[in-house]
Amino acid sequence: MASYCFSAASRWPARCAQLLPLSCDHRLIQTFIVTIEGPGWKDLQDIELPRLPDEGEPIETKYGVCLVTHAERTPGMQRYDGTIVCRFS
Repeated sequence: MASYCFSAASRWPARCAQLLPLSCDHRLIQTFIVTIEGPGWKDLQDIELPRLPDEGEPIETKYGVCLVTHAERTPGMQRYDGTIVCRFS
């Protein structure tokens, strides 16, 4: 693999696209605020995902896998793309 592909001083050579066709995934990553609910407690976590999950879908949190009970977009919030509520059991 040619090292000149990663030179910040030069433009991205056309040859790099041929050498590294699947090396980068430039999908948009969105940031969500997650409320994690457990038996008798709640906690918050920022999480980055490629899309807003559907209700019933599992997501990975700092406590492990939780099931999404509610998810919505929040276009008015500057820092987050949406809110998610999930249940940890």
